[in-house]
Amino acid sequence: MAPLYDAPVARDVPVIAYEDLVAKADLSSVIEEAFGYEGMGILVVSGVPGLNPKRDDLLPLAFKFANLPDEVKEKCTLAEAYYSLGWSHGKENLQGKPDYSKGSYYNNPETNDLADGDEQLIAKYPSFYHPNIWPQGALHVLLLLPLIALAAC
Repeated sequence: MAPLYDAPVARDVPVIAYEDLVAKADLSSVIEEAFGYEGMGILVVSGVPGLNPKRDDLLPLAFKFANLPDEVKEKCTLAEAYYSLGWSHGKENLQGKPDYSKGSYYNNPETNDLADGDEQLIAKYPSFYHPNIWPQGALHVLLLLPLIALAAC
């Protein structure tokens, strides 16, 4: 009997240098490699100044969030945006089954409200324009400050 799936092929993750982003270099071929039809859906930005200390502050908070009760984390999900904002765990499928092997917390690092309150735009395109979702209470401040600092890199 033939296997259902071919074994994955090892590939390098496409990399963009931070200075090329800042210089507004033409990065279309690297972006196509990362997110095009044959892409893996990921790319790396290298050489981000000040990233390591900010990441070191943020990663322990990710652990704290992931260990909150499920009912608290569920308040940070957004089904109408197809879980592309806030908390997502078990919402993606792997070979037709929910993927519980990882959890992700998605946000727009540039702004908390890309639509600037435009409710029609938010309703029409929630995956792109819905404001970021943050946990409430003490963890809200703990998570938000490092993310703002990280976005400032």
